[in-house]
Amino acid sequence: MNKVQKGDFIELEYTASIKENNLVFDTTNEEIAKHHNIYHKENKYKPVFVLVGENVVVTGLDKELEGKEVGKEYLVELVPEEAYGKKDPKLYQLIAASKFKSQNMMPMPGLQVTVDNLIGVIKAVSGGRVMIDFNHPLAGKNIVYSFKVARIIEKNEEKLNAFSAMYLQETSASLIEDAANIRVKHDVPKEVQDMITEKIQKFIPSIKRVEFKIEANNKEKEKTKSQPSL
Repeated sequence: MNKVQKGDFIELEYTASIKENNLVFDTTNEEIAKHHNIYHKENKYKPVFVLVGENVVVTGLDKELEGKEVGKEYLVELVPEEAYGKKDPKLYQLIAASKFKSQNMMPMPGLQVTVDNLIGVIKAVSGGRVMIDFNHPLAGKNIVYSFKVARIIEKNEEKLNAFSAMYLQETSASLIEDAANIRVKHDVPKEVQDMITEKIQKFIPSIKRVEFKIEANNKEKEKTKSQPSL
């Protein structure tokens, strides 16, 4: 039976819940999502791509994947430090209620708000001040994951496509001998190209060149980033 190793490209099925109240908040299974009233029609319910050891999923789950058998069901409980972190008192802030009223908003406990590009939840309103918690909504929670490694991805072109989709939206990729061709809808900054190129050549060492090609309005404008592998 195949066992997962660090650096493997895998497809993962999982369902995540809060231990304290058994509340399911995330899943790759459509029927489970519907049963727990968290279904969203725009979501794609299917196994997700994970590069083991790269913290594509929360740290505790990422570590648990190593050594697991393909096709076998597992259950793991994660403490906050292994999942979404502890509650940080520094992420509680008092903000004047007038800031909300000037935007025609009535601050109320439980309301999710965005302040200075940070997302938080109003915890209390008192004396003209609003207490907002900017911690992750799952910070401080013990998380339970039931999961199964659906398969280990072996083909380099499939690895390349999955890896590209992890970092870029609206992308497709192909592999010709030792050259990877990544097609995107929008320009990709050079720094991002460099980062993706480095990671691809690290985890798919047979790839020697990575080329980024922009496709827009049925006309292709090619931008190339090529570098030899180390």
